[in-house]
Amino acid sequence: MRGYLFVDDHPYYARSDAEGQFVLPLVPAGRYELVCWMPNWLKARHERDPESGFVTRLFFQPPLCVTQTLTIGPNETKQTIFALSLGLFSDGS
Repeated sequence: MRGYLFVDDHPYYARSDAEGQFVLPLVPAGRYELVCWMPNWLKARHERDPESGFVTRLFFQPPLCVTQTLTIGPNETKQTIFALSLGLFSDGS
């Protein structure tokens, strides 16, 4: 099992739904850096139990972080798209 705990002092963040959509309501006008963070499931290395030889722990490549700069005006709504592909994830090579 794997879990992520997201801790941030910034009040504007969201988790996307199953279709990858999200909403950040009530964001004041201004210039922002929007960051898309996704875990990386490509294996970096593993540890084995010295007696059994079984893999006891997996370590994964660093997560993917893609940023966009966005300027929001007063009472404005904007839509943005993060186009992600497998090629963006590091395979450690």
